[in-house]
Amino acid sequence: MSPFLAPMEIAMQSVQFNQRSADEITQELGGEIVRGSKFQAKPWTHIVVVVTLDGEKSMFGYVFWEPTEWQGATPDGLGALRLAADLRESMRVPGSDAWKKCRIRITRATGEIDIDFDYNGNSWTPTMSDPAAFAFSLRDR
Repeated sequence: MSPFLAPMEIAMQSVQFNQRSADEITQELGGEIVRGSKFQAKPWTHIVVVVTLDGEKSMFGYVFWEPTEWQGATPDGLGALRLAADLRESMRVPGSDAWKKCRIRITRATGEIDIDFDYNGNSWTPTMSDPAAFAFSLRDR
């Protein structure tokens, strides 16, 4: 066997997480967020929530309407936080570190739920010097 084929062979044998379970939890998580009172009260276009599950668990978020209107808004209760923890567990691959933070972006027009993951825990730290720029940086790709 050629030594050049070994990495491909190893990659083909890698353990994967249960994609179906992760997709189902993602849909539940999105539903839990949009049903929240802080989001139903506005004609929102986008919702962004950042969840931290590294050490102390926390979340914060923003709701956007119109091109430049926004305000801080966090999902009601702990349901979204619990579902994010469930998502992390469903994505855990044995022998690999789990993600520490995730950014959840929901677009009303399309119903799309887009989630980015931070495995180091260094992303999406609020910038108090310019809260608006920080909020829009989370919303925009």
